[in-house]
Amino acid sequence: MKNQNTKSILKILAALTAAICLMTAAGIPAFAKTNEVKYETADFFGGFISCGNSRWTVKDGALTNGASGKDGRSVVAFDAALTGTESFKYEVVYSYTGYGVGLTFKTVDEDGYFGVETNGDQPNGKIYSMKRDPGWSIWQLSHVEINEKTDVYDLVFEWDASSKKAVISLNGTVYNTAEGYDAAELAGKVGFFTEDASVNITKAELTVGGNKQDLLGAIVMPGNGSGEWTITADGLVNYRNGDTDRAVAVFGIGIDGTKSFKYEAVYTYEGYGVGPAFKAVDQNGYYALETNVDNYVYSLKRTPDWSIWQLSHTNIEPKADTYDISFEWDASSRKAVITLNGTVYNTANDYDAAEIAGSLGFFTEGGAVAKVSALTLTVTEELPDDPTDDPATNEPAATDEPAATGEPVVTDEPAPKTSEPVPSTGDAALVPAVIVLASSALLLAAVFVTIKKRA
Repeated sequence: MKNQNTKSILKILAALTAAICLMTAAGIPAFAKTNEVKYETADFFGGFISCGNSRWTVKDGALTNGASGKDGRSVVAFDAALTGTESFKYEVVYSYTGYGVGLTFKTVDEDGYFGVETNGDQPNGKIYSMKRDPGWSIWQLSHVEINEKTDVYDLVFEWDASSKKAVISLNGTVYNTAEGYDAAELAGKVGFFTEDASVNITKAELTVGGNKQDLLGAIVMPGNGSGEWTITADGLVNYRNGDTDRAVAVFGIGIDGTKSFKYEAVYTYEGYGVGPAFKAVDQNGYYALETNVDNYVYSLKRTPDWSIWQLSHTNIEPKADTYDISFEWDASSRKAVITLNGTVYNTANDYDAAEIAGSLGFFTEGGAVAKVSALTLTVTEELPDDPTDDPATNEPAATDEPAATGEPVVTDEPAPKTSEPVPSTGDAALVPAVIVLASSALLLAAVFVTIKKRA
């Protein structure tokens, strides 16, 4: 009888083992591979700060002071700084109208900087260096007549760390040298200033220790679809509205309406209403999510008339000072979710996101002023399984590129974007197989124990 029981158990065990093998061979559904691309705030805007009450923007490829700050002065600080211990060369090419403009060091605001200025004093103008802290004082070079009045100025300040020699030149002519100068006095951000003047900067480069930075090329700004936008310490700000008191920023980043995505904006505002935009073109072309002074959140479409797009007026509870709003869409389920400050305000099933494909943006209406402190976009795309994708057999691709030497490479090209697709490893696909094998081991152990007892 024991032998018969044992044989029966062994037959059951064999059947179970065969079933498990068939389940595994049949390919239990695995997790899909995905590509995820994430854009951070610096991909939407950055590269400079309008200091104090100054307002700088980019127009036709040039950096310009759109509005002056304190006492007719405007100051901008680039996202680059000096330590005052390494050799450097700071060069700016510009044209201007008005009294005076120039490059700055240790840049803080309209009352805090060292500057080298060209001005409109007759007959050809003068060049000198001054310190603003907050009074005026001469720093390195007293008033020196410019040899020839020109339309474009190429102003350079260069300092050698070994000789401690400083040289100021304009349009290729040296106007001053200073021996034994301690550049630690200039440590801090480099920038530019105006004094009762308007300027267009077409080149700004800083070379430190042999490494050149294209300061102008590093600037990331939205297109002025309507109004004018700047970057301050508080974030992206519309300092001037367009017609009908609306301002629209159009970013160089968009969605195609076929991949899953989440677009999120964090901001404060004063005035009627503001919010992130889709399919942004100008003041008469965009879809948007809006929070407004009536304490509503809703989605609207401007093409060019107003109409509701996805969500009617819904009360914001509780009322907030800072807003964190997002629109998330899943390509597989076609479900859209609108969230504000952690609360879901609307969901839409079977929504076709192709309707809002295009450039992302941000808008204001009713004369509102927004301060956008953070923007993020995450785009996720599911990838088909690749049967040849075997990590054990994949070898690094051959390349003609030389091996890295560890030496710095000096280049005039701006650094590439860091927001590149990051494919998943696909290891998650092994999880179902691991679960099956673990279950099989437990089952075998249980049967073995049963056989032992009955034996």
